[in-house]
Amino acid sequence: MKRLGSRGILIIIFGILVLGFGTYMTWRFLQGALNPLPLATPPPPVTEKVLVTSRGVPLGSVLAPNDLVVVDVPVELVPLNRMNDLNQAIGKVTNVSMVAGEMILPHHLIDPSNVVDRTLAFSLKDDQVMMAFPIVDLMSSLNILKKGDVVDILVSIQEEVEPQSALSAQGETGAKLFTFDSMQRIVIAAIVMDVVQAQQPAPTPQAILTPGAQTTPQPPPEPSRGQTRPVALMLALAPQDALVLKHLKDDGAIFDLVLRSPTSTQLFETIPVTSEYIIERYQLLIR
Repeated sequence: MKRLGSRGILIIIFGILVLGFGTYMTWRFLQGALNPLPLATPPPPVTEKVLVTSRGVPLGSVLAPNDLVVVDVPVELVPLNRMNDLNQAIGKVTNVSMVAGEMILPHHLIDPSNVVDRTLAFSLKDDQVMMAFPIVDLMSSLNILKKGDVVDILVSIQEEVEPQSALSAQGETGAKLFTFDSMQRIVIAAIVMDVVQAQQPAPTPQAILTPGAQTTPQPPPEPSRGQTRPVALMLALAPQDALVLKHLKDDGAIFDLVLRSPTSTQLFETIPVTSEYIIERYQLLIR
């Protein structure tokens, strides 16, 4: 058997090196396939502080500190009129039912203090006008109505009626009293109040606080009924409805407001009341 020369030995060594390199590259390829490179960590989202409810809040609730919490919300989900301070909502009344975690926005809240601000025009829709309606009935003068209440406006007015027969023309005059429901589901936008008695400041309680502790913000106390007197109701109306109320007022109509449930949405079907209606309903005998 002939011995391998130096050239043969070099070929064998080169073949071993090529085989080893191929094996190494195959192993690296399999490692890369079985263990993909880790994904790049995305940057944290940009957030903004937003005031939300910490629990479900029914309609007409007075918000307390434990009803509210400030959370971080992605900035692209934050509305322009967001609220981010507890003091903006504590003591306000909700005009909608809210679930836990719902954002609190200014149009969800009513100020129970009946203080008229100068921004009422911004609460009007494009097809509405604001009308100051005088306090002319018992319900309004009792000082129990508040901003956000829903009312109907009842009217009684004398109208001249043409006699229907020669017999009636010889007797009674043509003036008759009509009573009817003139407006339904009118929301009180604000109440103009006169202060008739200065409010006495409440005594400040002497609380012992630990260093660094903060007091819970409290809403200012609402004036009592005896300290204020309603002067006018601010009503947001369609322009034609405002004209109707003005005409009725100028014609000497008698107004009465009736209070509705805040959740009432139906329109009542009513029949105008006259003396004939009363006679027919109660089966009165006229002699």
